[in-house]
Amino acid sequence: MKVEVELLQTDGKGNFTYRAHTNDGASISNPTVAGTYGVASNGRLNSLGRLGPVFYVVDTNEGFGIGTSTNVTSSFFEPQSTEPFSNASLNASYFFGQAVPSAEAFQFQTGEFTLDGAGNVSGTSDAINGSSDALSPAQSWSGQTYAISSTGRGTLSYNGDVVSILYVISPTRWVSIDIGPPNNVPSYPELQLSLE
Repeated sequence: MKVEVELLQTDGKGNFTYRAHTNDGASISNPTVAGTYGVASNGRLNSLGRLGPVFYVVDTNEGFGIGTSTNVTSSFFEPQSTEPFSNASLNASYFFGQAVPSAEAFQFQTGEFTLDGAGNVSGTSDAINGSSDALSPAQSWSGQTYAISSTGRGTLSYNGDVVSILYVISPTRWVSIDIGPPNNVPSYPELQLSLE
């Protein structure tokens, strides 16, 4: 299974830059691409370089994509709040869960936590191992921290180890993917959607 979060920046004149973080079966990469695009009268985006999926615009700066390979893939994009961002951009209580549950036998997780605007995380989560059905309820998020760059890209860390990459969409909404849990536990490719 493969998941990816990305920051796609367009200039309204046909040019784009793209930076992503990808977890492909625990293989982590961060591709970057620059190129040109066009929007057809039916909303289809053309010429997005190597960005395989076909995208359609459904509203200003909002749309969806579908893959063109033999794998089943889908995606969406939406506008990001105005930069610059900082740790103070996320200062609320959020709930989270996987945006699209996987058919793979990985761990599924949901929960709630609070980001305090100063880089500290508190809260709890519940997880179930998809291959053994073992439930891990009320897991504490104490010891977690976060850091947000001016572009909205951030990290979640546990005891100093970066475990997730996140992208802020707005102060009430962000996405993240696992990139390397502590203690060398294999990283599971999950897209997490967090909402205030």
